[in-house]
Amino acid sequence: MLAIEDVIQWLRDGEDWGAAEILAECDFKHEEVVDWERRMEIEMEGYEYRETYILKIEAPRRILKGISGDLKSVQGTIEGAINECTQTHDVDIQGIRWVPKLGNNTASPSDPETEAVLATVDSNHVKTAWAKAINRRQVDPDGAITAAKTLVESVCKHILANSDVRYPPNPDITKLYYLVSEELRLSPNQHIHKQVKAVLGNCQAVVGGIAFIRNNLGDAHSREPGTPSATPADAELAVNLAGALATFLVRTWETQKNTEPEDGRIPSESALPDGPSF
Repeated sequence: MLAIEDVIQWLRDGEDWGAAEILAECDFKHEEVVDWERRMEIEMEGYEYRETYILKIEAPRRILKGISGDLKSVQGTIEGAINECTQTHDVDIQGIRWVPKLGNNTASPSDPETEAVLATVDSNHVKTAWAKAINRRQVDPDGAITAAKTLVESVCKHILANSDVRYPPNPDITKLYYLVSEELRLSPNQHIHKQVKAVLGNCQAVVGGIAFIRNNLGDAHSREPGTPSATPADAELAVNLAGALATFLVRTWETQKNTEPEDGRIPSESALPDGPSF
């Protein structure tokens, strides 16, 4: 049977990036169509019978609505790629149907919470990075890891820009997080309680870990021959860490904006919002 990953890669090879992104949000379901009389005739004549399927493309509601409108050309690109890819398989696709995708078995339990928090951020860069991260976890782990790092960077830049804090050109993720942690009073050296200092220090370690995973397994840098590729499990780890950290930063920022003390004193450690655990 034709794997959706093969078609996505075929689209990328042809630089049909938009169509590949759309298909990455979908699933394939094959329904075999068997003409038993014809199959017996072919096999009795000594020929190999080619399996025939109706291919159902299970797509989210947004995409289903789009293929009858602004995504019509993308639909044609995807279906054309499917027909091209079937030439290398011993199967025939009798027809292609777009059907609703109900549920998401590959979603993480924290996805809805992270989605809701990041939706409040007025930044297309943040929303795009999150969408890419979650949509690529299974079909493009390398890309998901890179998008996870971009998500944290985008959240940090958004908070700094809206707090009138300057940052240098092309800063790395650790520098951005340092500036944000200082601004939001999340730096370990700004606290006295030993356990709070430890937790905030671990947040710094998570940022460094995301950078390490991206540099070694992401798709932003070429890797040496023989280096193992990223797996969906690697992508799941990076995306979940980035999502939790981004949610924590946004919630802290929003909380402090709404509870800023009039005398300018630093809020107590109890003022930090409860965020998702790492």
